[in-house]
Amino acid sequence: MSTSAQIRLLLAILCATFLLTAIIVKETFTPGVNLTQTGTILQNNLNAKEITVEELIHNPKEFGRLKHLADSTGEEESINIARDLTGKKRIWLFTYLNNRLSYWSGIKILPKNAARYKEGTSFIKEANGYYQVIKKTEGNFSALFFIPVKANYEFQNKYLHNTFDKDLLSDDNVTIADISDTQVYNVRSVNNSYLFSIRLKPGNINHRFYYFEIILWLLGFLTLCTLIHNICGYIARRGYVFISFGVLAVFIIGIRFVNLHYNWPDLAGFEFFNPQLYASSAIFRSLGDFCLNLLA
Repeated sequence: MSTSAQIRLLLAILCATFLLTAIIVKETFTPGVNLTQTGTILQNNLNAKEITVEELIHNPKEFGRLKHLADSTGEEESINIARDLTGKKRIWLFTYLNNRLSYWSGIKILPKNAARYKEGTSFIKEANGYYQVIKKTEGNFSALFFIPVKANYEFQNKYLHNTFDKDLLSDDNVTIADISDTQVYNVRSVNNSYLFSIRLKPGNINHRFYYFEIILWLLGFLTLCTLIHNICGYIARRGYVFISFGVLAVFIIGIRFVNLHYNWPDLAGFEFFNPQLYASSAIFRSLGDFCLNLLA
């Protein structure tokens, strides 16, 4: 076998491997796997914030500093807490003396009474969203830490969306589950206590998985293009120039037909292929398809 034939064989094997892997990944990624993967990411990110709070309240020296945030001696420390804990890590702190609010690191939420929250960790719903609350009390002093989990605005617009906190989850494919939901993922704290459950939202995708699948399709397509280019070059070198052009044309038309007719691969997850932005016909069904047709 000649060197050029070996190259074509290797390209064909590589192309088949990428395409077969993309198909297998798509078929094996069930809703249950989607929910578990998303829930694991959400829980790990939430637990990381919880650990930050636990390290603070279980350190006697650090917790002692919280008692003086409302004093003039703790002015610099109070500014640092607001900047680092709330501004960077998105954890809101409130301290209470004799059950009266004495310090707050932000006004996203402003609980005036600490008595309604139980000691330790809990999951609560407030007027503007869901929070994990961590409380510690020493004598007449209490500290409350609020970790935003999911927004729950009464009215939504282009600025306000009822999604999970950006530090916890970038996808919008799950929501807080109701008691009637069956397929759920239970989110737990670092000490394995139950916090809340999530369920999948219909019609939404896990972008981590989706981009992984698209990368496999793209690698397979690029390898296939290289293989076709090599074959067309081989035909042209044998003196059949017009036949090589015909093979290339059939390949381009065939690829576009498969994508348009069978929606394979499915590119609907990209906003660029949203028909609401642009659509004129079955061939130019989106702005992305318009660009792909021009490229072809």
